[in-house]
Amino acid sequence: MIRPLGVDDAGEVLRVITGGPDFGDGLDVDGWRRALDDVGAENTYVLGVGDPLTGVLALRPMRPRPRLAHLARASLRAPDPKDAEALLSALTRGSDGYLGFARLDVSAELDAPWAPALAAHGFSAEVRRRRATERAGQVRDVCTWGRLRPGFDPGAPAPFELGPRPARRAEVLIRRRRDADTEDLVRNHRPRSVLWGTNLCPWMSLDRWRFMTARTADLSLVAEVAGSVVGSLTLIRTAKLPVFGLGMSVAPRAQGLGAGRALMEAALRTAAESLGATRVELEVFTDNLRARALYRSFGFEQEGVRRAVSWREGGYADAVAMGLLLGPDLTGSSS
Repeated sequence: MIRPLGVDDAGEVLRVITGGPDFGDGLDVDGWRRALDDVGAENTYVLGVGDPLTGVLALRPMRPRPRLAHLARASLRAPDPKDAEALLSALTRGSDGYLGFARLDVSAELDAPWAPALAAHGFSAEVRRRRATERAGQVRDVCTWGRLRPGFDPGAPAPFELGPRPARRAEVLIRRRRDADTEDLVRNHRPRSVLWGTNLCPWMSLDRWRFMTARTADLSLVAEVAGSVVGSLTLIRTAKLPVFGLGMSVAPRAQGLGAGRALMEAALRTAAESLGATRVELEVFTDNLRARALYRSFGFEQEGVRRAVSWREGGYADAVAMGLLLGPDLTGSSS
């Protein structure tokens, strides 16, 4: 029987998820009590099956971010395939019939007991994230499974041409971000070409930007050209392992001057030497060929394509998932 979980179920939730890949950001039992107490305010749904509990599914909508409002991400732990079937049936019926999500994501290892149930419910293994999690002391790959609602038409985003690159390079200074940079960063993210290449929304106020950037990043850098902030990059740890997500943008007036390359060089050096990163990952829209070429030049490899991940200019855009396995010399490694 499927049932919603509450604060009193925290200990049972922890018992079910222990020993599997990342689920719940490594929360202890008190952390799960707080999370289960707060899920209503965050519109997060946590379902369980069995008495005693034998399977857990947590669903987190992305609706606070308008361009991702069609998307929800689920975490699943159900060693018994019958439990996985029951939880995924509840998820897909509830999403298609009432919640209206056009896309659902679930992360799972390819050999997880619930992988066949994912495929049976219309999920496709879209991305294979190499060496992204740990189970029983072994580093393992994780697959992102994606499902589009039956009958959903993602449309086609309007085409957009980036302007020509300048034929020169500039002297670029890379430094840590300061609070005083916020106004420059807001200004840099307003042009159409920046919105086109990111998941950001137009009309972001200074206060909204401060709120958004108040979340702790493990590394936050800016690029300066001639004393003006023209680009930014963040690294945020995303797993129990030293795995970091990378996000970067460069103002249109500085694209082609070398700011993006300088940011990447500084970030990857810091990731390897100071943060102990074993993996850095990112996503980039499939038609952002310039950015994809830059990332490939640093050794990032394509690990898959997520369909219809972000609303952009009249349709839902696909994104390439890329990963870099770091070694002591900053080169990719598949070992």
